[in-house]
Amino acid sequence: MEDFFCRDPDKMNYKVLADRVRYFKKDEKGGAEMSRIMDEVREEGIEIGKREVMFKLIKAGKISYEDARELWGLTPEEIDSVEQTIYKEEI
Repeated sequence: MEDFFCRDPDKMNYKVLADRVRYFKKDEKGGAEMSRIMDEVREEGIEIGKREVMFKLIKAGKISYEDARELWGLTPEEIDSVEQTIYKEEI
């Protein structure tokens, strides 16, 4: 368990974990891969946050489905998904 708190792969006890940490922290390719992964996670978080705001605005009656579609650039299928999600929450 202490390996998960250790920042230096050379001080880790579990070789497989140490090798992966070393790859992501010290190898140029690993660093680039980690940057790409973190960018994807950040973008996904932004999208989730936008949808949560949109759900709340629609549910509160502050914005129409049409306005949400226009503002967020959603397809009719995505709006249907939002509508179904809101309907499920109300049941």
